[in-house]
Amino acid sequence: ICASGSLQLCDENHYIRETLGPGVVQFRDLEDLKSKVRHYLDSDEDRARTADLGRQLAARHTFGARIEELLASLGANLGDSHRD
Repeated sequence: ICASGSLQLCDENHYIRETLGPGVVQFRDLEDLKSKVRHYLDSDEDRARTADLGRQLAARHTFGARIEELLASLGANLGDSHRD
């Protein structure tokens, strides 16, 4: 959703918070969701700013970037296991 430049709302999620941070609007419960939906429907500027931030952050999370991260992690772990 973020990669398309649309505002994304989701329930609180540690992984999303770490990877996309303020680029995804998170909510705790139904009342929090309703409040945030009202806010972003009423504020075109906030909605556009947050959606654009989400798009920029999502652009960093490509398959290529994930593979590089995985290989670096595997290399570090393999290197640690072969040390004397």
